[in-house]
Amino acid sequence: VEAVSEAFENFQLKTYGIKAQ
Repeated sequence: VEAVSEAFENFQLKTYGIKAQ
């Protein structure tokens, strides 16, 4: 579960970064 949470967080951060830019 930790791995999935980390992956999801990373994905969210990437998506947020792209949206911000």
